[in-house]
Amino acid sequence: MLKAKSRKAKDELDEAALSQRAEDSSKAFERQQHAQADQIRKQECHEMEKERQKWTTLLAEAKLYSQQPVTTRREIMTEALTSKLPTPNS
Repeated sequence: MLKAKSRKAKDELDEAALSQRAEDSSKAFERQQHAQADQIRKQECHEMEKERQKWTTLLAEAKLYSQQPVTTRREIMTEALTSKLPTPNS
C-alpha cells in the first residue's frame, strides 16, 4: 500500500514537472513571438522614417525649384536631359 502511494505521489510530481515545462516552453515561445514582432515594428518604423526623409527632401527640392526663374529651370532641365542622352560616339 505504501509503495502504491509512493508511486502515485511520484507520478503526480512527474506530471506537475511536465506541465510546468510545457508552460515554461509556451511562455518562452510567446516571448520569442513578441520579440520578433517588436523587431518587425522597429524595422517598419525605420523604413517609414527613411521614406519620410526622402519625401521631405523631394518637397524641399520642389520648393526650391519653384522659386527659381523659368529660364533657370529650363537650363536645369536641358542640362539634365542632355546628360542622360547617349552621345553618338558612345
